[in-house]
Amino acid sequence: MMNSQRETNSGRKPLMRRMAVGCLAAGLIATSFGAGPIAPPAAVAASAVTVPDLFRVALYIDSGKFHTTIPTAGFTADKGLKVGVRGAAGTPTWLTVPAGTVFRAGLDQYRVAVLTTSTFSQAKSAATALGSKYSPSIYRNGTAAAPVYQVLTGGYATSAAAAAAMAEIAKLPAAASWSAGLAVTGPLRLSAGTFGTEKEARDNAALLKSAGLPVDLAITGTGDGKLSYSLWASAASAADAARQTAMKGQLEAAVPGISLTPVDTSTLPYLMEKEDVTTTAAGSGGAIVDLFNPNAQKLLLSSAGGKITMKEKGLSYNGTFELSQWNGKLAVINELPFEQYLNSVVHAELGPGYPIEALKAQAVAARTYSVKAGMRYEIANLTDTTLDQAYYGKEADDVTKAVQATAGEVLMSGGTLIDALFSSNAGGQTADGTEVWGNAVGYLKSVASPDTYPNQGKLPWFRIVTSSGTSGYVRSDLLQAAGAKSLAGLPLYNAVTTDSVNIRTIPSATDSISPVLGKLSPGEQVAVIGQAAESTAYSWTRLFTAAQLAPKINAYSPLASLSTLQVSRTGVSGRVLALQVNGAEVALKTPDSYRTMLNGLPSTKFEIEETGRYTVIGANGARRDYAGTGAALTAVNAQGTKQAAGSQFLVLNGQGKARLATADAQFLFTGYGYGHGLGMSQYGAIGFAQQGKDYKYILAYYYSGATIVKP
Repeated sequence: MMNSQRETNSGRKPLMRRMAVGCLAAGLIATSFGAGPIAPPAAVAASAVTVPDLFRVALYIDSGKFHTTIPTAGFTADKGLKVGVRGAAGTPTWLTVPAGTVFRAGLDQYRVAVLTTSTFSQAKSAATALGSKYSPSIYRNGTAAAPVYQVLTGGYATSAAAAAAMAEIAKLPAAASWSAGLAVTGPLRLSAGTFGTEKEARDNAALLKSAGLPVDLAITGTGDGKLSYSLWASAASAADAARQTAMKGQLEAAVPGISLTPVDTSTLPYLMEKEDVTTTAAGSGGAIVDLFNPNAQKLLLSSAGGKITMKEKGLSYNGTFELSQWNGKLAVINELPFEQYLNSVVHAELGPGYPIEALKAQAVAARTYSVKAGMRYEIANLTDTTLDQAYYGKEADDVTKAVQATAGEVLMSGGTLIDALFSSNAGGQTADGTEVWGNAVGYLKSVASPDTYPNQGKLPWFRIVTSSGTSGYVRSDLLQAAGAKSLAGLPLYNAVTTDSVNIRTIPSATDSISPVLGKLSPGEQVAVIGQAAESTAYSWTRLFTAAQLAPKINAYSPLASLSTLQVSRTGVSGRVLALQVNGAEVALKTPDSYRTMLNGLPSTKFEIEETGRYTVIGANGARRDYAGTGAALTAVNAQGTKQAAGSQFLVLNGQGKARLATADAQFLFTGYGYGHGLGMSQYGAIGFAQQGKDYKYILAYYYSGATIVKP
């Protein structure tokens, strides 16, 4: 069996970046480009631009434009963390977290208390029955000899939302054993005492737990940074005063000698410590989670030295982290110096090791995009995803030098910041605004782009057919010409390796886009029906069946089944503006949406080969058209011998040229570029830099008429 290394061309593999709104284009690159030099930095327009000192990046947020949230977030730092609560007078430190220790925090919201039990298996069964829809948590309290497990769902931003969830939970089949105990929990708590030190509070907590009253340690504070340590009855969280009073009486009666004080935490900043055993095995230690008041505080995490690592991302970041509630969900915001943010953006979007002038061009484009965005997500400037700009917290010396060399520089046109869009690869020609958005933008014109860098050193692939009828792609160096032709006149080749050779769906060794269709044995002979470039960010191939495409297309244009698919209109760069689906044109409001409609194509600059569509011409000129109907065909030779065609077969046109045909509708897309194609092509910037062009030339070329401004 051939391993993946045998299928991978040697040499460095360039990173494929997809910025803001991705793009691509087609055609051969001209040897010269007619862009004049960009104007030097112009101080006259500096007053129109405010470059921020600090930048806020949403790693998790629920906003009108972006929805990605988590219930809790975990952080570590090599030299430890400081945890504080932001206030008007500053951020006094509430907790210090040792180096390497995970600090995990989440919102203390309304929840549904489902079950309290001393048996972990019962708690686990209840959590499983609730399912992911209700986001169940299992908290452990009590003592090792007498543990107490509490199952809660949520959280919910309001008591009404929690009550609605409780009504649904009561109808679950497994709820018969819990329904009597279902209750909405909330911000009203019962305190068993307040202490001046953490040690004193923990010592008393151990005594209370031994007496049968599970308690949680809660840290509360004032604006001047003075802290207190309270013990709150862990199962005594109420959504209203009547339930709080009832719980007080029940607990005091159950634990003689205990006196509990009602606490209204609705406006009180606090950290309440819980042991979460939701994902642990029986008897194993859980994760300590600090729940904080979503209505009265914002947590601020800072490092005692070095970067902060976020466990959910598996990445480390400069600056600080702010945790708060936004739209009822946990928001995780990384706040750091703006130019430091750009170091990581350019690292993620282009990467170290590329020509310094390309990195500079990327830095100015990214800075302009960031400043133009403003506070796009209400409490954050941008997200860390390619919806905006990729941001992974990483840095490199050459990238940092490029950012520093262009410090403060942004692009303007007509007295305003431009939308400095960029994409991975324009495929030889950048897009016009009409081809992506449906409307033109003066400084985003379609221009030729030297984007072939990803194809450097790549070998061509052969499109082959085996004797058993399997058709796919094999890299050219794994086959050798046999010096003979098939009966149909097709050149024959032999597999030349000592291992089996993979036959791929498309010309790529990447399993996720090119599954293995079969294998060639050493020396096995095949017929070659075509040749294609390896799929890269510059040129690519994708193959989909009608069954794979129909559900996606149906979301845009209802159809019973998919039989034909054709490009009906293209724009100035060759990108698709309209498609015909089953003979009827489907025109989308934004042409770039065709990428999503067609199962995530790299770009909209493509052609379609319909392998299920062909015409059979018989005797006396009789003809019959097929369009992926699954009809069975039978071939008859001159001697009258009949042979049934399989699910795929070769057909010859009048000139003797062969192509693959399939009984069912399939669609082979061949295209150019990666992303939306508007503005600067990142691989094009690399190409220009390799030609000796500087970053000012690159920016002037891709953003027609724009001026570099340095406030």
